[in-house]
Amino acid sequence: ILSLVVGVTHLSILLAVYQVKAGKRGLRMELENRAAFVGKTLEAEVEPWLHPPLPKRLQNVVANFGNDEHLEGIAIYNAAGVSLAKTAGMEDFWRAAAPQIHQAIASQLTYASFQTLDGKLTHIYILPLHDGSKNLGALAVFHDASFIQAQTAHLWRNAFLAVLAQAAFIVLVTLLIIRWSIMGPLARTTKWIKELRAGRGSGRSELDDGD
Repeated sequence: ILSLVVGVTHLSILLAVYQVKAGKRGLRMELENRAAFVGKTLEAEVEPWLHPPLPKRLQNVVANFGNDEHLEGIAIYNAAGVSLAKTAGMEDFWRAAAPQIHQAIASQLTYASFQTLDGKLTHIYILPLHDGSKNLGALAVFHDASFIQAQTAHLWRNAFLAVLAQAAFIVLVTLLIIRWSIMGPLARTTKWIKELRAGRGSGRSELDDGD
């Protein structure tokens, strides 16, 4: 029973690890796609107000996206890396992401990653802005990714409970099988032998040949 439980438990743990990792990967991809969608949507609204820069118009665009799900903040920068518009109250985020923002502006390549900012997991998406070959700056989108950690912990808890339930079920079924197929016939055989010794039993057991 112990060997069976250990073997099946190991298999269940491997499956649980795979499922949790797949779930976590799916949540990350969903957030990455969401960030890319927000970035592309904002790009079309922001670029008309970048040449020449109109900070008030840009700030209005940023404010309109303030209630997007899991969105922490948005910032718009010119080609020199100077902020033109941004969500208020996120100075720590802007300072922490400054190297990536300047890198995206210089390379004109999209940047995306998960980082711990201000004590919580955050997804950073930086989209270079341009007009043809002209570098206009960059758009930075920050999403709160801490919900991924919370949901992953929930998945781990469910997986652990499932492993325990499977192990308990296996033990119960195995004990019942042993009781029906081994202990029952063994008890009847013992009773038959005792009856033979007492001179009350027949020479042949009433058990089936299989038993």
